[in-house]
Amino acid sequence: MSDTISTYVMYGIRPSAPLQRVLKAALNAGWKLSPQFGDDYVYWIDDKRFTAANNDEVVEAVDSPETTAVAIERNDLRVWIEKDTDVLPTVETWHLYLWANKYEFGHRKDARTQAEARARVQQYLDLVELAVVETDPDYGFGKFGSIVSPKVVPTVDELLSARVLDVFWLNVFDSAAVERMGRERVLEAPAWEVRELETGHVMLVASDNPFEPADEWADGEEHVAEYLDVD
Repeated sequence: MSDTISTYVMYGIRPSAPLQRVLKAALNAGWKLSPQFGDDYVYWIDDKRFTAANNDEVVEAVDSPETTAVAIERNDLRVWIEKDTDVLPTVETWHLYLWANKYEFGHRKDARTQAEARARVQQYLDLVELAVVETDPDYGFGKFGSIVSPKVVPTVDELLSARVLDVFWLNVFDSAAVERMGRERVLEAPAWEVRELETGHVMLVASDNPFEPADEWADGEEHVAEYLDVD
């Protein structure tokens, strides 16, 4: 999908009940389930229409099918969370997929200011941070659009060896990758935002907006890649 902001949170070893844990934490943080058919607690899960009596039933259901998609929302920002999708050009790397429509972050043609768009970006990043803290991934990246070159998707071996193949708008490095590159060096990267998480992960956000970045951040990914010496 070329009209999405897509983040992939990746694992060398599949974690236990990842979507369930992320969904529980998101609900506790003020997000709410976003019904997909206009009725409360009606969702599309594993290619089937699923009707639940309450939030708890949805949370219990999300990790039972092999593939699950659930939408959540907060302050009018809607984000989908899926697990082990076929979007990535590899079948061996297990992942969570968090995505939103690009227009959720627009400001030039939308009725919101650049500051308001940045606030929505921060909210999206907060959700990604929550997913990282809850599930302890080996790597993650986020970008405009969902199409990803196979050359930049790490294999399981590359994940477990903390190898960084590319730099994106959003970059999630685990502690092993951070230490390999140098923690202080990573924390001082010329990114729009750098977050050091309680798990030891570092989130590098190259620009203020993945869809419509400010002019001064338009080349953010290139600058971060050059700084980290990533081709």
